[in-house]
Amino acid sequence: MSPTPQAIGVGWAIDSFERRNRLLGVWQTPTNGDGGDWTPVFARALAEGASASVALDPSDYELLRFGTNAVFRLRGTPWVLRLRRPGAEFVSIERQLSLAAWLSKQNLAVNRPAAGIPPVAAGTQGAIASFWEWVENDPEERVSVEEFGAMLRDFHSLTDGYVAGCEFPGWNAVLEIEQRLAQATEGASFLSSEERDLLQRWTEEVKRDLAAVEWCLPRGVVHGDAHIGNVLATKRGGVMIDLDALAQGPREWDLVPTAVSCLRFGQGLAQVAAFSDAYGFDLLAWAGWPTLRRVRELYMTSWLLSVSTTLERQAEVRHRIETLRADREDVAWHAV
Repeated sequence: MSPTPQAIGVGWAIDSFERRNRLLGVWQTPTNGDGGDWTPVFARALAEGASASVALDPSDYELLRFGTNAVFRLRGTPWVLRLRRPGAEFVSIERQLSLAAWLSKQNLAVNRPAAGIPPVAAGTQGAIASFWEWVENDPEERVSVEEFGAMLRDFHSLTDGYVAGCEFPGWNAVLEIEQRLAQATEGASFLSSEERDLLQRWTEEVKRDLAAVEWCLPRGVVHGDAHIGNVLATKRGGVMIDLDALAQGPREWDLVPTAVSCLRFGQGLAQVAAFSDAYGFDLLAWAGWPTLRRVRELYMTSWLLSVSTTLERQAEVRHRIETLRADREDVAWHAV
């Protein structure tokens, strides 16, 4: 195992990883001009320091995901480390851990926290590490939209009975979009001023449109980013992960990501219908659907903008902006 940042200093560790991995061509460094440190190399250095601070000495790290979170498998242990990008608050991480532990006791298939390992600050930039049980993902299995619809229905039903001490924040997807666009205005130099202005104007429009939406489902705890990509497929079925966006709000929002993904990534209307049937609500027949679709598409575009560290991702951001500008709901997007 490489020396930990605690033992030799975070700056040295990052520099060492940077020089080594540039030579090997392992990681790409940011190309969006924001000068930020949120790269896989930087995240790994912070992950090593966080592990050392809770007396973990894993034999190896395997990067499983990199986006808003960097998720590492700690080989030699039964755990994974989820490193939240700088900017989160401890209470939000504690909220995830608490609800996940409770839901697992209610027999909902959700990723369980690692017993006895608290979340810890990673470095001095505001990143937070939390530790979770390792779930063996089965590459031969895929969670169906029907299974996910039923799982989401159970998640909503169960959380109505959750009475933990910490309250959930109010749902505000538009605020997240605004925050990402504000950061992009400062740093995403690959966007033109016209493209940035369009994203800002569309965000103001959906904010006004949301105020007129008439909600049908009872409000309650929402996952906040409920899509099949946040469910691990195992031989025993799906396991829900990634509770970063937990909030109190309209349950319709949790149905929108699957519908948008089916329509934008090629699964089609039949899959949307199957998902809606499994959950028990016909989302596309609801008058608020067009507005929520627009919010979700801006949410997805702004998220990709916030992690646009490669030319491929930057090209996809611009592609999405062009489809929204042309009002082309039939044009496919690409997962990058």
